[in-house]
Amino acid sequence: MRKAFIEDLFLLTVTLLTALYFVVDLIDPLHTVELIGFKPYVVTSPSMAPTIDPFDMVIVTRIDPDDIEERDIITFKAYIPEINGIGLVTHYIADIQQFDEVTIYKTQGENRQPGEYDVWRDENGQIVEITADDIIGHVSFTIPHVGLYIAALRDPILLLAIIVNLTILFVFIKYVRYIRREPAGKSK
Repeated sequence: MRKAFIEDLFLLTVTLLTALYFVVDLIDPLHTVELIGFKPYVVTSPSMAPTIDPFDMVIVTRIDPDDIEERDIITFKAYIPEINGIGLVTHYIADIQQFDEVTIYKTQGENRQPGEYDVWRDENGQIVEITADDIIGHVSFTIPHVGLYIAALRDPILLLAIIVNLTILFVFIKYVRYIRREPAGKSK
């Protein structure tokens, strides 16, 4: 009885925490790391290959800007012309500079030479610098290729096919179990 109560309590706690995570993520997705402490993202660009390949999932965790060091891999907000809006980028910190009490983080992808920094622009084409306000967090670890499965599940036709196949499999298993339970002399 006590063991069942503890298991139920654990399951309820995990369910509530998971629900809280998804609610926060739906309401304010750019601040999930700040509020919850971590967030998974799928990398879609080859700019960090081979360290982080396209469709690898990165787990980004909160970091104090004072703890960021050169060669850390961070995820930050930047204007991306291809999507005509703010997107998330995961790159190395190549250099940290101080200008008038503002810390500037120079970033670069995997295959850039030392001193060859990324140049970020706003929607008007003006050069902007990455500051602590832009940083979502640092990459704690990477899970290779998980993004392929997530992308597949976002395809409505493939998702429908998976659901239909799982339903057919479920019905088939139930039918086989029903037949096995039926006495030998009582066939219909």
